[in-house]
Amino acid sequence: MNRNGVRGGVCVCAVVCGFFVLAACDDFNRSLEDDIDFYRSVTPVSSWAELKSAAEGTAGPGLIGLAGDIELDSAATTINITRPLTVTAFEGRRVVRRGAAFTADPLFRVDAGGGLTLGHSQGGTLVLDGGAGGIQANAPLVSVGTGGALTLQDGAVLQNNDNNAASGGGVYVANGSFEMKGGTISGNSGSGDRGGGVYVIGVGGSGFQMKGGTISGNSSEYGSGVYFNSGSVFTMTGGTISGNAASREGGGVYAANGSFEMNGGTISNNSSNSGGGVYFNSGSVFTMTGGTIGGNSAPFHGGGVYASGSFEMSGGTIGGNSAGYYGGGVYVSGSFEMSGGTIGGNSAGYYGGGVFLSGIGVFTMNGGTIGSNIANNSGGGVYVGDSGSFKKEPETAGGASGVIYGSGEGGNSNLVKDGSGSPVDDKGHAVYVNNGPKKRDNTAGPGVTLDSTVSGPSGGWE
Repeated sequence: MNRNGVRGGVCVCAVVCGFFVLAACDDFNRSLEDDIDFYRSVTPVSSWAELKSAAEGTAGPGLIGLAGDIELDSAATTINITRPLTVTAFEGRRVVRRGAAFTADPLFRVDAGGGLTLGHSQGGTLVLDGGAGGIQANAPLVSVGTGGALTLQDGAVLQNNDNNAASGGGVYVANGSFEMKGGTISGNSGSGDRGGGVYVIGVGGSGFQMKGGTISGNSSEYGSGVYFNSGSVFTMTGGTISGNAASREGGGVYAANGSFEMNGGTISNNSSNSGGGVYFNSGSVFTMTGGTIGGNSAPFHGGGVYASGSFEMSGGTIGGNSAGYYGGGVYVSGSFEMSGGTIGGNSAGYYGGGVFLSGIGVFTMNGGTIGSNIANNSGGGVYVGDSGSFKKEPETAGGASGVIYGSGEGGNSNLVKDGSGSPVDDKGHAVYVNNGPKKRDNTAGPGVTLDSTVSGPSGGWE
């Protein structure tokens, strides 16, 4: 019987079977063997007391399957994990729901030496539910302490938990590690103001690796999808962070003195006042080599990314984001180096449809493409503030130095438009530098050097 409750049979192939039929039979038999192995090794439990006894026993089973739904009452206590263990649903969909009498503690706490995996490929769907409906907890669903490790796989759902006392509605990690290969973290809130879905703090290996799964529909003041700080590291190679909403900064991701490496995955349709997709402060580093940051929004600045720290982009796409004021794609008040990737299809209500560079920001471009962005005042592609420093490097023998499209380039054009939607020349369709002013309405390709410190044609300005 598989995770959906369908009992398998035996696949018998005659000698005359074709190659594809034989391959299908092999796949079927391997799946059946996996099911058999699962049911041989899993220990089914039907109550929280049984689960706690099996999980906390030093010589207990390595795989536990929940065989029924559980409502946590005043008799329930946190399950402490101090050894490697997998918990899943025995079959079907099984829900562990926080009751009104169990609000002070997490459902699971993973301590030193502990490795908790939620979800199993042969199991059903395991749901940890915060209760919602007015239940305010004082803890996350899962807490990971020093030396502990949490893995989330397909078939695991962490949802509807309102952590009213602290940060981290779904998962809280302090000097431990969290790997998300699949599953869902949704509908949680960090009323303690940070990390509605996931909160990570601590140095010395504390970190979060997201390889798959979905973090969606969470809320908090800062970093509603993911919030991490104090030297912790967040690495994203897959999965989706989508539809999270922060009342202040960082709808999808907020980095406070941490390091964010994005090599894949998608951050989309998140919202906050500034940094709709990603917000990182002056003590943080963001490196983007792949993935997509798209469809995010901010009524103020940085629809896609708000960069106060160090931002290096060599690949990936920042597209389709919007800001009410400055920096539809990226708002820079720190440093930004772009050597590859695409910033396109973003919009700003005033300045910098693609990139807005504040008076203290530094932007160096030696690769990549900035196109199809719109600003409703100045700087369709790039806007440089009074004391900001922007330089587009000249073409080198090793290759191009990037392209910033101007008007007249069809669908690639960066544009400045007026209130009626008509293009406005002399406001820098490609680039506008407020100190001067200097502007470039035409495309700046690999052979064009732009330097905001140099006036006139010698600086590449029209």
